[in-house]
Amino acid sequence: VARRFDEELAKLDRKANPSDVAAQFARKSGAAPAGVVVLGKQAEERLEQALSPLKDDEGKVRMTFPKHWRFKGKLTYERLGAIYSSLEMLNFKGEQVRWAMQKTLGYDQRAALELLLVNLPREELPRQFGGEGVGD
Repeated sequence: VARRFDEELAKLDRKANPSDVAAQFARKSGAAPAGVVVLGKQAEERLEQALSPLKDDEGKVRMTFPKHWRFKGKLTYERLGAIYSSLEMLNFKGEQVRWAMQKTLGYDQRAALELLLVNLPREELPRQFGGEGVGD
């Protein structure tokens, strides 16, 4: 029992490695990643008009995620902690991460990341996603 307790404490002391976070979001399929799209002002306005019927009462786009993104088995504190820490390591603010986790409960971190990228204004996104946010 003491050895197991020491192992668990060692896991808590371990610092998160950004490369571990990137590996969690790695593509599992052979499909090529999507490219970066830069839209002009007029194109952004047209896109907003096209998405407006898909928005809920809060003004956020309703999302539908693939079934294979659902957790198989129990949703544990360890899984929730992994989602939270991986999104936090990507420089999302704690408030944003908690909101995304509430909306995507039962899904893995890919769903929460996609929800954040689709629904947050560009100014609130972290720098690596084209925004100006710096996280907590």
